[in-house]
Amino acid sequence: MRNAGIASLWQQMKTKARALYEQMKEEHAKRIGLLAIPERYRSHLVCVGGASEQAWLIMQLCQRHQAKRILVVGVFGGRDFWFLRANGYDVDGFDIVQPSDFPPIVGNVEEAHTLPRGPYDAVILAEVLEHLRDDATDLRNLHGIIFMEY
Repeated sequence: MRNAGIASLWQQMKTKARALYEQMKEEHAKRIGLLAIPERYRSHLVCVGGASEQAWLIMQLCQRHQAKRILVVGVFGGRDFWFLRANGYDVDGFDIVQPSDFPPIVGNVEEAHTLPRGPYDAVILAEVLEHLRDDATDLRNLHGIIFMEY
């Protein structure tokens, strides 16, 4: 009987904690402007230990360098693409595959002739470099589609 009471109390605590967590996520989403992002992609940016810090860093870099047109390479999950788009940037996605609910430009960063035409003000490669066979060559190829004014 005592174990049943402890299990019931534990379940109640989990339910309350989950409700509080969902409330915190919703408040955070409102605060950082995520409500324009489809729900499926929004959760990446509001979960504890998620990519919110990475999104903030990307945003700071784009602001600092006055980037307006951005290419997100390896966009499959949509996290960075939707975040930047929701914050008013002109964003293209580029990936080797095309999910059914998402319109990236399909191509392979390792094949320069498949890269989209620039110029772009910035190229985002989050969690991509470790998947490339020749990252130095691929970065040089991407460098060619970035608009640079010195």
